[in-house]
Amino acid sequence: MPCRKKIFTLELKGEITVVLSVGFRYQTSKEVSTSNLGGTTTLLVLCILHRAFLFWRQMTKDNCKNSIKLLIEGILGGLMIAIGMMVLLNCPDKVIGAILFAVGLLTINKFGLGLYTGKIGFVRNGYQLVVALFTLIANTIGCLVMLAYPTNGAVASLQTKMAFSHWELFLKGVVCGILIYICVANKDKPLYTIFAVPAFILCGAEHSIADIALCFASKEFSVESFVFIVIIALGNAVGSLLISLLLQLRDKLVQPKEDQK
Repeated sequence: MPCRKKIFTLELKGEITVVLSVGFRYQTSKEVSTSNLGGTTTLLVLCILHRAFLFWRQMTKDNCKNSIKLLIEGILGGLMIAIGMMVLLNCPDKVIGAILFAVGLLTINKFGLGLYTGKIGFVRNGYQLVVALFTLIANTIGCLVMLAYPTNGAVASLQTKMAFSHWELFLKGVVCGILIYICVANKDKPLYTIFAVPAFILCGAEHSIADIALCFASKEFSVESFVFIVIIALGNAVGSLLISLLLQLRDKLVQPKEDQK
């Protein structure tokens, strides 16, 4: 498996290099705009998902039970976030709805369920990236419940969110990723979740799984909504990885010399 992980990482780097090269060449020949950014970003994510699928297929052959376990945990994790979105959309008071939304992440932390935004900040190799992306797909399946559940104001809420530029959505995703990492890194301390979740909602940050649930509630399945989710998911990843890697660097810098030896 370690050898396979190394091969996956090298192949993934090669595909990312090609996609970025094509994307940047296109942008130099055309006027640079947020739509170009969205197109390049989408190509990049599709190449990663393709490589992840091939690796996951091989992983499934090696350990079917583990894959089923990840699938169940991911579906339940998506369901919990969808329930939180149901509460937020149907609650007349936004502050109370934001606080009650935390029940989704509290449940995920309590039962060890799978959540893309909770796993992506801890990715350090190709295998962990595949697990995080597989969890994202499973979370999406869990959010399908929103297709049948009646919600208030879902369409208007989604239209408001999609009116922001791609860069603004990305930055909103980064902020959410930072706060979700704080929740997951302190999952044994529920107060972090109780305060951090309402914080990201009330400051207007974007959570990719919650927004997938919102798209389903709005019956919105356009290319624009797909790019919307992709950009937020990348922002979540960057924010979560940023804080986790900086904290890891801080710990190494302050590590006693005896431990470094």
